[in-house]
Amino acid sequence: MAYFKGEVSDEEAQRITEWIEAKIEHQRYYQQLCRLFEMSYWIEDIPEQTEVAFPKKLKSSRGNIMLYLS
Repeated sequence: MAYFKGEVSDEEAQRITEWIEAKIEHQRYYQQLCRLFEMSYWIEDIPEQTEVAFPKKLKSSRGNIMLYLS
């Protein structure tokens, strides 16, 4: 995960890049890891997205949409 976050040294990044490019299987594995890493960020954002979609005022009104719209 440190590689995806940019938390590795230039030497480590070079070794990882060389490993990825060495075999097609490594490239596929790397692509899978990329997708998982991207999904993990999407999942971390869900609470923020929920708050935008359902503000606290609406939640506290117990579903009474008229209170939210007023």
